Amino acid sequence: MKKIFVTGLLLAGMHAHATGAISGGGGKGVVCRDPSGAIASAQTLDIYEGRVLYGLNIPVFNKVTMETQLNHAFGVIPKSVRPLIEGYAKSVQQNMRLVHGVELQPVDDALVVALPQGCQAEQLANYFSDTNILVNGDIWDRMTESNRAALILHEAVYKAARLYGATDSQRSRHVVASLFDPGTVWNEPQIQMPQNGLKCFAKGNYFVAYPQGDSWVLNFQVLGGHIRMSETQGIIFGSNGEFDLTEAKTFPIVKGEDRIGSSTKMSMTISSNFEDGDLVTITKRWEALKDYNSGQVIPGYQMPKYYISWLSQNYPSTSVEEQPLNCSVQTP
Repeated sequence: MKKIFVTGLLLAGMHAHATGAISGGGGKGVVCRDPSGAIASAQTLDIYEGRVLYGLNIPVFNKVTMETQLNHAFGVIPKSVRPLIEGYAKSVQQNMRLVHGVELQPVDDALVVALPQGCQAEQLANYFSDTNILVNGDIWDRMTESNRAALILHEAVYKAARLYGATDSQRSRHVVASLFDPGTVWNEPQIQMPQNGLKCFAKGNYFVAYPQGDSWVLNFQVLGGHIRMSETQGIIFGSNGEFDLTEAKTFPIVKGEDRIGSSTKMSMTISSNFEDGDLVTITKRWEALKDYNSGQVIPGYQMPKYYISWLSQNYPSTSVEEQPLNCSVQTP
């Protein structure tokens, strides 16, 4: 892995506050200062929360290089996601610049829950373009190799999450912290489908679905705008034929208007060895048929449409409202 070489960068004309950060994320550091304002200790918010909020066992490896710890983390990440995150991590290392004597402006995407008494969450890194990152060199200099690796991974994981609609870094920080716990073992997300399986999409959601008796099995790869790091499954149990996700593929048109406005909801608790217990609801709603061009209702016809919503049980105030579901891609 390519190393970062820092040459004591000085930015001519830069004042005490750096401006111009874009809303593309940026990691925070937990910084404790002495009465004179000097940094007494510093760590990434990811590592701090991993220990305090999630009870993870994160040892300190000061003598293990950042590159070695990054390579270990890549080995923990599932193969289906690894190339994306590893590629972003390399890009972060190539495009980050350490600056000293500069206070980076805060990016309000952290949703910080807890901090050590007397310490603050300070902006550790900021994107100032789509790829270029400023890193507070004063904080970086006081961090361990583990925390430096955690910052690189934070930027990579959160950038991957933003591809699918993530707007805060809360879950990404949990993912990163878990990569430093030796007990973390994630199961490869299931992407193989049996015959007659469906690939279902909604904004911020992607899953593979297949019938099993009178039920439907759903294997999620993306849920609530976040890539699933471990196998995540939900089951819509026997619905007496009321739920048929192939209708979210064919969108059948039925004569009549008697069912318009009626709906059926089926909720499931997803199972996973990481971020277990989230609540997913699939709604089947009968709607009037509308002309594609004009948007006007065509009298005398109705059709079922499917929607998906998600409520996290792992992070506060985290949910996705109903999104139209499309299962139009089917395996042969």
